[in-house]
Amino acid sequence: VEVKLMMTRVDLEKTSIKTFVCMLSQEHNDKSFVGRKKFIKSIISDALIKGNKGTKTDDEADSVMIAGFEVISSYERTKRPAPITTDENIAFIKPGTKGFKLAKMISKDLGDLLNVRKYHLSRAEIVKLLWEYIKLNDLQDPENKRDILLDEKMRNCFGVKKFSAFSMNRLLGCHIHPFKSLEEALKEISLDKKEKDKRPKKRKKN
Repeated sequence: VEVKLMMTRVDLEKTSIKTFVCMLSQEHNDKSFVGRKKFIKSIISDALIKGNKGTKTDDEADSVMIAGFEVISSYERTKRPAPITTDENIAFIKPGTKGFKLAKMISKDLGDLLNVRKYHLSRAEIVKLLWEYIKLNDLQDPENKRDILLDEKMRNCFGVKKFSAFSMNRLLGCHIHPFKSLEEALKEISLDKKEKDKRPKKRKKN
């Protein structure tokens, strides 16, 4: 009982066992606590372990789970990314491009991530540059190469900690005209998954 009462009055993270026992002995004028140092240490250790259970690490605390994604808490997920330029004389779609070469205005965040100074890029160009960045920085999950473990720059751009090759195109839609919010993209990904789950599974041929 005496040990637990003392634990409520001191900072267990900063107080050594020796100091704690000395304080306990002085308060109760009982030197027998010194001989029970191991027992007292075990009580304190158990208390610290219980106190840490369920406590989120800094990395976990800065994110929330939405539609199966770890979304960065500070990311403005309802806001659409800003375009790379606000010059009204520059069209959102590059004149003269169409089909696979259709080039649209990209967001400022994506331009910074890919280190490009062009206003317009086709989706094929964007995907190519993004994969170059991913491979250069070794961001593929070693256990599943289709999953990308985003670094700080990519997290600041996309607002999530991890995405798959499957969901990457939807998230890219946030950064290509017409720009979407992360919340809109996550809803689309969620719908995609539901549609996929509804499809009848192909039977394996014997």
